[in-house]
Amino acid sequence: MFGAAVLFLTPMSFTVSIARNSRELVDRLAFAFGLTLTPIFALAGIDLALLAGGVLAGTLAFAVHRVVAIVREASSEDASASDGAPSRKPGEGP
Repeated sequence: MFGAAVLFLTPMSFTVSIARNSRELVDRLAFAFGLTLTPIFALAGIDLALLAGGVLAGTLAFAVHRVVAIVREASSEDASASDGAPSRKPGEGP
């Protein structure tokens, strides 16, 4: 019984460590997608389910992160354009 508890301790400490140190949206999304997709792949009988789940989860998290960054950039450009200040691109002179 003690041996089973010790074997369970390593994955739990790894999971808690990752969850605790996830500070940005992309980290949290990758963690959540990985926890969701990997068991689905394992139940589906996909070989290398952990690898496939990790790669797909990280790719999805990165894509969502980029979309959010593009939307934030577009909304900040709209806000700066509506305040009456002339919009300039970096490197353009006065």
